[in-house]
Amino acid sequence: MLLRRSVLISALAVLAAFALTTTAFAATIYEGNATVSGGELTLSSNTGDADSGNDFGVATFDVSSGTTFAELMDLSTDYHVTNDGCMGGSPRFQIKVDTGSGFKNIFAYLGPEPNYNTCALDTWTASGDVLTSGRAIDTSQVGGTFYDTYENAVEDYGSYPVVSVSLVVDAGWASGDGEQTVRFDNVEIDDITHDFTPEPPAPTVPTDKDQCKKGGWQTFTNPSFKNQGQCVSYVQHNR
Repeated sequence: MLLRRSVLISALAVLAAFALTTTAFAATIYEGNATVSGGELTLSSNTGDADSGNDFGVATFDVSSGTTFAELMDLSTDYHVTNDGCMGGSPRFQIKVDTGSGFKNIFAYLGPEPNYNTCALDTWTASGDVLTSGRAIDTSQVGGTFYDTYENAVEDYGSYPVVSVSLVVDAGWASGDGEQTVRFDNVEIDDITHDFTPEPPAPTVPTDKDQCKKGGWQTFTNPSFKNQGQCVSYVQHNR
């Protein structure tokens, strides 16, 4: 039987903040044991490091203001379980909603239904859209049931505004060695794909006159420019 912690994870340490674009680097907030490297997100739960906040890993993504649960679409990710497997309700998507009397979570678990605890190890798996007809959704925290259907969840809680969407790994406690590690890529939320590829570094000197336009000339410091024309002239003489 699937074991699960129903407590809401609280913020411990914000590690980074990035603006979302069509393809975005990482998430808005990282908590606990969360790292980004090589174009991937890694979340780990290590109960041996509970005092340091590493007994869970969370990546939280912004959602467009005003989006309701019924309007939330295309929630999916590629995931790779590298340590111990799926267990204890983890890994999962955690959808924070405003119930009108406080913030609560709706959960969509990753892994094969119905128990979500038989994930293939050391294999990249595409979750597919977890918000689809017939799929089980855990609405127990907002007054529903653990094996609620997506259709019923939308009917009962579809009007709740979505505050954020998180990926959560927090079930090291359920494994023999106290560890659980999952890698993620291509997290899609409402047609926005988060691919964890870092933005290329900004050029230190202008190499194209277009970089001088729209105030771009003001971003360069070595050399610095008095105006756009001076910046354009520098590019023309240093091609």
